[in-house]
Amino acid sequence: MKRGLIALAALLAVPALAHAQGSVTEVATTDDEFTPEELASDVGVESFHWRWGAPDTVNAHNVREESKLFYSGTTEATGDFTITPSAGTFNYYCEAHGFISSTGQPSGMAGRISVKPTATPQGRRTLITWATETTDTGNRYDVRQKAGSRKPKLVEEKTKEIEGAFKLKPGTKYAFQVRSLEGKKASDWSPKLKVKG
Repeated sequence: MKRGLIALAALLAVPALAHAQGSVTEVATTDDEFTPEELASDVGVESFHWRWGAPDTVNAHNVREESKLFYSGTTEATGDFTITPSAGTFNYYCEAHGFISSTGQPSGMAGRISVKPTATPQGRRTLITWATETTDTGNRYDVRQKAGSRKPKLVEEKTKEIEGAFKLKPGTKYAFQVRSLEGKKASDWSPKLKVKG
């Protein structure tokens, strides 16, 4: 009986572990573009991988987030680069063939990754998760919360925590956004995570 319960517990844990580890999304790299250009995910669900070199590309490339929250290094003829992002919106480009416009739009060989935080109800509180132990696009986080029709307010500033529990009023609609930070480097705000109290 005891062995049966242990085996059952092990089987039930497998899907949770698989989800926690996430999947890897390939970003195709050619000589003039990243495909897809726009990517969206939730925290902890997936990593993103770029690879370039013959036969797909003949020019040197790299991957650089606008403020260098992630950076594959100088342009090279071949490259292999992976990130596991925390919450935020990350505009990135190849330094040789792309740029971020003055309006914040990726242009040329460039793209955007938008990562939303997640919510887990815990009785009268909701746990908002904006990073995991394996994310590598920041080590501090700003979190803002909008309650109902009120203006958004900063509820966490430059926190090292990867999640926080927030008390929500029943019937009130909330929106949470996060940006990832490291020193003076910062992502844009994440897409809104909408939660009802």
